[in-house]
Amino acid sequence: MLRRCVSVILGFVFTIFTATVFRAPAAAQGTESSIIGRVTDQSGAVLPGVRVTAASAALQAGQVTGETNEVGEYRLSPLPIGVYEVAYELSGFQSVRRQEIRLTVGFTARVDVQLRVGAAGETVTVSSEAPVVDVAASTPSTVLTKEVIDLSATTRNNVLGLLTLAPGVRTYLEVGGGLQMLENPNPRAHGIGYQTWYTLDGIAARTANQSVSWDSSTMEEVRLQTGGDAEQPTPGVQVSAVVKSGGNDFHGSALFSWANKRFESTNVDAALEAIGITSGDRLDKQHDVSGDLGGRVIRDKLWFFTAVRQRRAAYDVLNSFQPDGSPGQLINKQRIFTNKVSYQANPSNRFIFLNMWESGPEQKGLNEFIAYEAREFKNNGRTNSKIEWEGARGSSLVANLQFGHTRNISGSPFLNSPPLVGRRDLETERVRGDNVVAGETSYNRTYHTRGSVGWYKPNWWAGNHEFKGGFDYNADTDEFPGLERKKINYHLVYSNGVPDRVAFFNAPVSPHRAANVLGMYVKDSWTVARRLTLNLGLRYSHEAVFIPKRCREAAAPPSDIMFPAQCFDKVQLPIQNSVVPRLNAAYDLSGNGKTVLRGGWGRYAFRRLVALAARYDPNAITYGIFNWRDLNGNNDWDPGETNRDPNGPDFIETSANEFGALPPRFVPNPKEKQVLFDIFSLNLERELMPNFSLRVTGIYHQTKNIQRHVNIFRPYDAYNIPVTARDPGPDGRLGTADDGGMIGYFEYSPALAGLQFEQYMSVNDPRANMNFKTIELAGVRRFSNRWQLLTSFSATRKHQPIGGRNSATALNFGTSNPTFSAAGEHAGFFNPNAEIFSADRTWDWDGKMIGTYIFPGQVAVSGNFQHTSGDPFARTVNVRGGKTIPNFVLNVEPIGAHRRPNVNLVTLRVEKRFRLSEEQTLTATLNVYNLMNANTATGLQNRSGPELLRPRSIMPPRLAEVSVGYRF
Repeated sequence: MLRRCVSVILGFVFTIFTATVFRAPAAAQGTESSIIGRVTDQSGAVLPGVRVTAASAALQAGQVTGETNEVGEYRLSPLPIGVYEVAYELSGFQSVRRQEIRLTVGFTARVDVQLRVGAAGETVTVSSEAPVVDVAASTPSTVLTKEVIDLSATTRNNVLGLLTLAPGVRTYLEVGGGLQMLENPNPRAHGIGYQTWYTLDGIAARTANQSVSWDSSTMEEVRLQTGGDAEQPTPGVQVSAVVKSGGNDFHGSALFSWANKRFESTNVDAALEAIGITSGDRLDKQHDVSGDLGGRVIRDKLWFFTAVRQRRAAYDVLNSFQPDGSPGQLINKQRIFTNKVSYQANPSNRFIFLNMWESGPEQKGLNEFIAYEAREFKNNGRTNSKIEWEGARGSSLVANLQFGHTRNISGSPFLNSPPLVGRRDLETERVRGDNVVAGETSYNRTYHTRGSVGWYKPNWWAGNHEFKGGFDYNADTDEFPGLERKKINYHLVYSNGVPDRVAFFNAPVSPHRAANVLGMYVKDSWTVARRLTLNLGLRYSHEAVFIPKRCREAAAPPSDIMFPAQCFDKVQLPIQNSVVPRLNAAYDLSGNGKTVLRGGWGRYAFRRLVALAARYDPNAITYGIFNWRDLNGNNDWDPGETNRDPNGPDFIETSANEFGALPPRFVPNPKEKQVLFDIFSLNLERELMPNFSLRVTGIYHQTKNIQRHVNIFRPYDAYNIPVTARDPGPDGRLGTADDGGMIGYFEYSPALAGLQFEQYMSVNDPRANMNFKTIELAGVRRFSNRWQLLTSFSATRKHQPIGGRNSATALNFGTSNPTFSAAGEHAGFFNPNAEIFSADRTWDWDGKMIGTYIFPGQVAVSGNFQHTSGDPFARTVNVRGGKTIPNFVLNVEPIGAHRRPNVNLVTLRVEKRFRLSEEQTLTATLNVYNLMNANTATGLQNRSGPELLRPRSIMPPRLAEVSVGYRF
């Protein structure tokens, strides 16, 4: 409640301030796009007082007017994305009209005009090509226009389909789209695989999970970049999507797409059959139906846009079977409703409302090692909504205020009746029984308030200045994941079929965390002599992350000894205040806006998400892991087979949800330094021909104050007892020709065993600081004269001395895992075991080519080619023999000794348009995914043994999808 009040108070104060200013008529629009330029006569002398008028169907106010100043310069801003016609008029001169000026998100178009002496009423229409190089932006970006989104060969499922088009971005492969429908896309660009920032019409989606609810078919444009000016809060991939709006003219569309197993080829060859793989993950069936309508309620006053979409996909999983022998399936289903209303109250004030709501179930977590009974099932519901005010006074003073809200609710029901004991094997990796997430619930929400004021001051202090100041306030609440009461409150762990351990759950548990983040910034876009633009800014951030006071009941037996009823005091993480500068510049080398050199430096402070607090939450999901001896041989745990005393001899460790997260036994470090990112960039962009630009970019990214997690009762030097064994070699069997040398890890003294010696703290370790070096080449050809093209190549050299990810396996055909943990600020535990072959000094590279050509007869052909390097990994061995650490899965060679195969993926799209009338079109479309029917392994077994390097997943086979659409 308090956090919502803070949002309201901030917005109220901001509104009172701006309401006293924004009373005069102006063209208020909610984008950062602009048209600037200079007007001269035939001799080159500047012309003040020229009336400049921009008109576009995208303008709800109809048109925007301005006037050249004493040095002949003009500026029309802010303007919505769209296509413009600009008229220039001055008494005694011929009028000039410039047509087809295309503005994309955040683009500044320079349009210089020359007027000739002539009689009043004479007009010269100029149809020269629109600018394609942004002369003011100092950070390169990629804009996916409506034509790219609509015509490119992708599924347009969610944000994943958009990311696959962006230069330098690595994410999961999109092959037919069904399996990736509801997955976190985990994008990585220029080595940065964390701190991604998504905004939907300005609404902040604090995590990628929130962005999967986006319906990309409702997007007008999307801008993607890394880093930016002082307004950008994070250094990772920035995804800014603009939802379609209504208009004075009604427009709409409907689409139905379908595919099933009859539309699919087979890509299992003799080599795969020889190792027991008879089929890959194959489509059973999928369909996609959608419709949208936009238009006016009151001309030039009240516009609306509404859309609805339903999608369903079911895939048969490689070597997975249901009890009746039918294939195990991954299933995704999604319903999305989008509504947007734009109200132009008067020429100075505009209001926008948006709501995008999504719901649907998903079944996942299956592969050939996980039994069907152990699958994961979730019911999801997500909402993104906002109300926004935009105001302007001429083109010199603009303001914006927005209240946004996002919500994510999901639950994992119990699937087996009666419930089954969950079981997993550390060696064979086989899983049976109830999934550990059965009974999990999650609820998280964010209240996002942001506002800004911009002031343009021309011809002052050595140039033109565009000052801007603003704030954004995020109040996050997280109750994720919670765990309902379990009838079987434990999970059994085996080693090659032999009973080994038991994990006791602390269910029922209902965690609660919160994070309040206030960001404030000031910046100046300072243009000197029309050719040099300095983008200078400063950003301040205040972060308060905490876990409120909470009590819990005793865990259900037999976990009640490990997790008794208790209450917990409030945990306040160190409040972090940061001030970081951003210094960037753009220089027009040619003076005509066709060649721009950009560069600069920006510092970013790590932005803590509320999920990070989970490790400090004593009421989070926790598993107590103990030794287990099946004394009666009944293959189940019984009282007396484990000493459940957490300080007794059978206690091993605690772990968090799904055995993969950090144990929630952290205490705050009052001396903790905030993680910082420095990004240096240099970019050259040149317009090679009309509508086509080529850019080359170099980026150096350095991360400082990287954290590691130390057990304060077992410091680094406490791990001093070696546990050694002979490397059994790739075949996993000792005594064979491929045996290696001695390998091992370190454990601690039994005197330090037990729960009483488990308490962690994050500490900064300068040895773990990392850097990434990237070179990128990208070419963009805007849609014109029937064709468009987007092509790129990017290569990144990683230097991560500690904590590199061993990426042999992947989910959803992915080749992109984050460089390290999802939190992105740490390099693992602070003990010698975490440093054994954990450095990553390898390269990533990616190439993309996306193009469209419309042939005579209204036949559009689009192609999408992606080349992605396989992620590096190392062979591992499960070494056993310790007492306090009974076993440890060890890298026995450097990361990069092996790589997953490089992926080459081709998608083809053919669309035939039938013109029913001047305004109505029927379309028939064929999409072919994985055109070459490649069977590249996207996941490999990296554990020593007979299945080493055996594919665990391969690319889905060639799939054809048929669509029928209607537009008006």
